[in-house]
Amino acid sequence: MRSHQLVFAIALTALLSACGTQSDTPLSRFSLGLWENVSRPSGNADQPSGPVIVQESAPVLTRAALQELGEPLILVVLESTQQAAILRQTQTHNGYTSWITVDGASIVMRNGLLTATRGLGADLMSADVSDTENLLRHLREGQADRLYVTLDAQFQERTERFTCQISAHGTERIDILGTEFTARHMRETCTGSDKRFVNAYWMDARGQFLRTRQWVGQSVAQNLAYIQIDKLSE
Repeated sequence: MRSHQLVFAIALTALLSACGTQSDTPLSRFSLGLWENVSRPSGNADQPSGPVIVQESAPVLTRAALQELGEPLILVVLESTQQAAILRQTQTHNGYTSWITVDGASIVMRNGLLTATRGLGADLMSADVSDTENLLRHLREGQADRLYVTLDAQFQERTERFTCQISAHGTERIDILGTEFTARHMRETCTGSDKRFVNAYWMDARGQFLRTRQWVGQSVAQNLAYIQIDKLSE
């Protein structure tokens, strides 16, 4: 757990430094407040615990401030430690997009689906999400196969196969940074040889991701490790 906290602390500090001093930019003020004030309702792996709640004392990053920043940003929360960071987009290639903090902590997504992480401790080395992508793009239910390469407790690579069932759970109103969206809630329940996890997706009518809660792998403490990703700007 301590390694997770250290990585995200370093990542956030580096991001703040890149954006100026901690008192002179909207992103800096928001990031510092979020770091100190993230909390979440209780939940479990089968019942996604809902959106991250930032306590009222935290500074607020507004839509107007995002427009001033003028770059794609996402909010990432590591659920097991409640540590949070804002990541900026670095590159896009063949549907894969890299998001990174200045110190190098990063995630890679393919059209919103997590395919790799680096610097989280319980890293997802790679993932084949093509079946899931094809179904979710069209907001369809069905079965999908996943192939994951994760790290075990000894930090050795382990290849795992999962059979997943994608199901629709109606329409919800969600709030991201003060803006409400009507989102289609889709869930993906995956079963492997020795574990089960549930990913959750909140998507717009075009099949674009607004918010996701996705499994990364087995944490150092041998708990299922999830991250939540909110799209802040594009």
